[in-house]
Amino acid sequence: MRHVVFVLCFAGFLGGCAIGNSHRYDLGDADLKVESDKSVAVAVVDLRPYVLSGEKEPRFSGLFRGGFGNPFDVTTDSGRPLTEDLSQSVVTALKRSGVDAVTVAVAPKTATAEARALVQASGADRCALLQVREWKSDTYFNTGLTYDLTLDVLAGDGTLLASKEIQGHDNLGPAGVPGDARVQVERAVKEKLETLFANPDIKNAVE
Repeated sequence: MRHVVFVLCFAGFLGGCAIGNSHRYDLGDADLKVESDKSVAVAVVDLRPYVLSGEKEPRFSGLFRGGFGNPFDVTTDSGRPLTEDLSQSVVTALKRSGVDAVTVAVAPKTATAEARALVQASGADRCALLQVREWKSDTYFNTGLTYDLTLDVLAGDGTLLASKEIQGHDNLGPAGVPGDARVQVERAVKEKLETLFANPDIKNAVE
């Protein structure tokens, strides 16, 4: 009987911890190691099917499960769309490397072709368009991250200079409390952006 009571109490504790969680996506702490005298316009477009359908809000970034595995939405800490925070994070990181970078606002549910036209209209020497086909963390006793990202670098006239895609599912490790998942996911954001920009073709296109 005591065991049952303990399990129910623990499940209730986890359920309370699972509600109202958020992660930061605008830290700008990636070390992109990009040096360029060219101006760079950055845009991010959300192509996640459940966002396009309206099932999830643009600020949705994952799930945190309660004691019985019941899922609760995790959102961006800023309350802004995920793509807006990612764009700001890339621009901040580029500026820290001395690159003249600007963010191009792309409204949620904007098609890729329209996003490409918007970033080209900035007049920058290079256009970096990040397409988010999947990004979702899922925390129970461990935190998993499913992602599918493509970074395109375009010349000012729209010519595609380079493209890099990364996709997969990572086990980020155990998450005893919500703070563990937050640290793990925010570290993963940094690592994924660094991986994209470390690609030799991407670096050469930007520089």
